[in-house]
Order: sequence, then C-alpha cells, then structure tokens
Amino acid sequence: MSSFAMPKWSRELLRFLPAKAQFVLWGNIRDVYPLEVDRTVTTLKLDAYLTAVLRQQGYTLIVKYEPLIGFTLLAGDADTLKQTAGLSCRDGAIAQATLPAAAQALEKLVTAKGLHCAALVDFASRIPDLCSAGNDVNAFFYHLFRLMHSVIPKLTQPASASDSAGKLDTAKAADAPLYSPIIWLLDKENDLPSWYALNSARLRNLPVPKPDHEIRRSVALTLVPRMAGFADMPEERQEEQLQLFVTQTTGLLASELVAVVQLARREGLRFGDIGEAIRRYKLGVPENLWAKLDRNRIREAESLLSQSVMGQDRAVRHVANVLKRSVFSLSGTQFSRSAQRPKGVLFFAGPTGVGKTELARALTELVFGSPTHCIRFDMSEFGREHADQRLVGAPPGYVGYDVGGELTNAVKQN
Repeated sequence: MSSFAMPKWSRELLRFLPAKAQFVLWGNIRDVYPLEVDRTVTTLKLDAYLTAVLRQQGYTLIVKYEPLIGFTLLAGDADTLKQTAGLSCRDGAIAQATLPAAAQALEKLVTAKGLHCAALVDFASRIPDLCSAGNDVNAFFYHLFRLMHSVIPKLTQPASASDSAGKLDTAKAADAPLYSPIIWLLDKENDLPSWYALNSARLRNLPVPKPDHEIRRSVALTLVPRMAGFADMPEERQEEQLQLFVTQTTGLLASELVAVVQLARREGLRFGDIGEAIRRYKLGVPENLWAKLDRNRIREAESLLSQSVMGQDRAVRHVANVLKRSVFSLSGTQFSRSAQRPKGVLFFAGPTGVGKTELARALTELVFGSPTHCIRFDMSEFGREHADQRLVGAPPGYVGYDVGGELTNAVKQN
C-alpha cells in the first residue's frame, strides 16, 4: 500500500508562510484531512489540521476567532495569550470579543515580538450577516487589510520543550523568517469584500477542493484496518478492496468515507463487502433487487420473454444473453461490481409495431417483478432546444430548478 499524500493546498500554505501575511482558504473547508504524525496517518478537522501543521513549522501560539462566539485557544499557553492579546482563554475555553475588540486582539497577536502566532478566522463568510452594525463590519475588514500591508516576517524560533501543546517534531521548522499569518476560512472565494484581495501581494488565495484519488486513498488507509475481515485477507486482496473503496467513492468528501465505514460496521458488513457499504450509503436503501434475482428465471429468460414478444426471436435471444452475462458476471471487468458503468445497455430500433416497447416492458417485469417500473418517454416531445431539462431538471438559477426532472425524479423514487 502506498505512502501518505499531503493535500496540495496544504503544501502550498507551508511554502508561502515566509512570503504571505494572510491566506484565504475556501471551498471544501468543512471536511476532514489526512495528516501524518509520528509515522501514523490520522484524519483531522480543518482547525486541528492547521494547528498540527503550523506547530510543525515552529508556531507556538495558535488561536481561532468566530463571529458572535469569540476566541478559542488551539495551541500554546493561556498566560502568553493573555499577556500578548489581553484575552483570557484557558484550556481551549472561549474568550468573548466584539468585532472592534477582535481586530485589536488579532493585531496584537500578529505583531507580537519574539513570538510566532497564527490566527484562524472561521465562518468569515457569515461576518456581514451575523454582525448587523455595518460600521463595525467595515472597520473590522479595513483594520485587518491595513494590518496585512504593515506587518513584517519574524525569525523562526522553535517551540519550547516545556510547551505542553508542542508534541510534534519542530526540527523541520524553516530557518527563514516567517509571518504570523491570519488565515481566513471562507465558503466561497468572493466572500471577502471585493477590494480586500484586489492586487494584494501579501495575500495568498488557496482553494480547498474535494479529495482526489490520492487523498481518498490516504484517508481510506486510516479507516479500513477498523473493519472486520481486513486483517484476515491476503495483502493482494487487501489492495484490491482498497482500490475498490477509493474508486467507488469518487466525488465524495473524506468525511463521507468515514461515514461509509461507520455504516458498514453498524450493519455488520465486512471489508470484503465494502462495495455494498458504498452502495447503501449512496442509495440509502439496503435492498438490492439485482442481487435478489431468481437465477432459474434468468436461465429461462429467453422462453419467458418470448411469451410476451412474438416474431422477434433474434432480438429476444440477444436481450436474454445480455441479461445472463450481467447476472452471472460474465460481461468482463469493465462491467464488474467495481466498475461505474451500467451492467448492460440495449438499443431497440425498428418501425412502429414490431415489439420494441413490449420487449422493454417484458424485460422490466422479468428483472423487477412488475412492468410498472418501466418509464416511457415520447422523444417527439423533446425536439425543442432545452427540452432535455424536462428529463434531468433545470440548472441552478433557472425556473424549475427545485422541481427536478421527470427521469431523475423517477430514479430517486426507485
């Protein structure tokens, strides 16, 4: 199994600590992220993750500010925080602060001499909504904007051995001067005032995307050892199932990978059934009709279909063969359970009245037990531009977006 992969945005943050006074992290900021500590990979929420990586760089005092909540001590000594910024915040407790007081406290932190501090401004996108005093909001942003262009980097001083929060190796701390940064955590890139980041050489914009293949693999490596049956598998089989886990969770957040494993453990699924756990998480229904098909009826598919469709022996035989290959996993690896493709695709062509619709209804009844599961669309009604929105729904921002499409709604219901 491959080694740990650090997210790109995190590596970029560390690279620019000597060059940028403030950072903007936006996008997938409510997820969990993998981090290697003492040769063990673990997953952490963003504030804990940033605290850990900054501690490794020699930062000894790290705080988080939230509007309407106040300051939380993430790392460092409470007495040092009180002496530096005048905030009483012991054992991670919250120190209340209004916007003007918060701006002054943040300025004291990032300008403190002989001390490397870092401040996270969480839920920053909500500041204009939560704080109704417009002058205070504008003054807060202007205060920190002016601060960004006035601070200078400081020489690095490794964390003291007596610091109870400094349990990470700080030997890798850079010798070059580092800023005491303010890190904004935003939902969207443009949630800060438009003038704040305009042509600013002191601010670095870092999008946090959904986890890619390597990040999902790093997260999966921390999760799968907890599942029943993992330790009993040969190493080759472990790698195969791990690859299945990573591939089938494309597009999911790292926190959703954690939820998949929790769901599997709660429902008694073993590591070898990880594909079923993913299916249950995505669909929300544990019943798999495809797995409950009567194998004897599938073997007799051709004769059963011929009872409904007359005079189309070649088409019926071909449909039965496709169905058999799918049910008995004889369609090749591209249609295996680890693939993202349909188990079979059938295209019926011919003039009116030869049995195209009837064959589709008969196949639906054979597989799902009732012909009512077959959905029929008259494509002559979809000749106009944008008529496809009736099937898949209108895009965001257009009338009818909340209604959905005829096809997508039917799939969701079944």
